[in-house]
Amino acid sequence: MNFPKSLPIVRNPHFFLLLILLTSVLTNLIFLFAYSHYSQHLVSDMALYWMRAIRRYEGTLFTTIMWSYHPSLVYGYLFSVFKILGILNLLAYKLEIVLILNVIYSTISIYFLFLISMQILKNSFFSLLVT
Repeated sequence: MNFPKSLPIVRNPHFFLLLILLTSVLTNLIFLFAYSHYSQHLVSDMALYWMRAIRRYEGTLFTTIMWSYHPSLVYGYLFSVFKILGILNLLAYKLEIVLILNVIYSTISIYFLFLISMQILKNSFFSLLVT
């Protein structure tokens, strides 16, 4: 199905994609910080990863529980973020910054979904609908 070229969404899909991405970021950030108790998000596995990342940041590099029960990539990443935040003197805001990074990563995944759908569908209108 071909759409006329006069539709704004067909002429400039990148404007609408940018609008979708900005809406996603703003909606996620508003919901996260204004309407949720984000300080209570550290439950289940994430609480364990968080605790291990903090232990590693404080100097405990190798313990059995850090390397044998769960994959080390998640808390290794968190430890790296903590290191950067420590250098920037922003460690007091580590939870908020990690959550903001999560919102950014989810928005990037929306952009990649658009690119994948463009490769498959070869139609910017339908790719934006998928996005």
